[in-house]
Amino acid sequence: MPSKSTIASCRTAAFLASAALIAGVVWLLSRLAHVRIGGDYSSQTVLIPLLTAYVLWNERERIFAIQESAAWKGVQFAGCSAIVGLVAWHFQRSGSAYLFCVTSLLAAFLLLVASFTSLYGWRALHRAVFPFCLLLLAIPLPDSVVQGIISTLQAQSTWLSATLFSLIGIPVYQHGFLLTVPGVTIEVARECSGINSSIGLVLTMLLVARQSLNSNWRRAVLVLATIPLSILKNAIRITTLTVLALRVDPGFLTGRLHHQGGFVFYLVAMALMYPIWKMLKAGDKVADSKPQAMIWHNSTEHSAPQVHTIG
Repeated sequence: MPSKSTIASCRTAAFLASAALIAGVVWLLSRLAHVRIGGDYSSQTVLIPLLTAYVLWNERERIFAIQESAAWKGVQFAGCSAIVGLVAWHFQRSGSAYLFCVTSLLAAFLLLVASFTSLYGWRALHRAVFPFCLLLLAIPLPDSVVQGIISTLQAQSTWLSATLFSLIGIPVYQHGFLLTVPGVTIEVARECSGINSSIGLVLTMLLVARQSLNSNWRRAVLVLATIPLSILKNAIRITTLTVLALRVDPGFLTGRLHHQGGFVFYLVAMALMYPIWKMLKAGDKVADSKPQAMIWHNSTEHSAPQVHTIG
């Protein structure tokens, strides 16, 4: 009779093989249908499956404490996946690219859940709710919603950049998304909204909150704090590039720091997030030390200025 470790290894190998097969099918369907699976501003979401895999591995002792086959539950999820897959095929035939993308990913998600449930059981799936919900974030939002978010980030970044210029003593005139300072006029373009780095910051804080905080409301506060700090980070980027262009070298407005410096300012955002996390962590410890506290643990120059686009 095979040992428990051998059975567990076989289940893991089967699940990884099914996950790879599902991912391959989704990629193949996107190529055949000539549709990009994912949105135009989803470069960071490719990290979501990796984050999901990490959480499953990191919490493996709790999630897989009880492993039992639940083939019937898996069949139910597989049936739902087949229905959603037919809907995706209909959207592909009718030329609805976005809806095809969403339903294809949803069908793949349900099929993955079916595989997981069949191999590990219903209780394991219940304990793995967070990583699977995290995986749902890979489904892109409607373009109208994304454009609305970009416009908001763009507007708030422009306003906050003007405020930062004033705070450091640089005269600034704002007109829409144009910022005019002595010697140069810059435009905060849509590409400068910072949405990709903001997505990356949110994903990072979701993981940090899950791994380091016990209270759900503290986790929510940490994740929500990424919204204003993403705007602040973007304003710091715009202000820094402009000041460097005025005081050091105009090439900063078109150089590598402009086009490839997103990670640098992502680290700035992480540094801004640290004191917030530290405060929440300290409060979490204080609350955890009170025996009477009810804490829900989820172990579960003056020439005519030129206009430059900051993007």
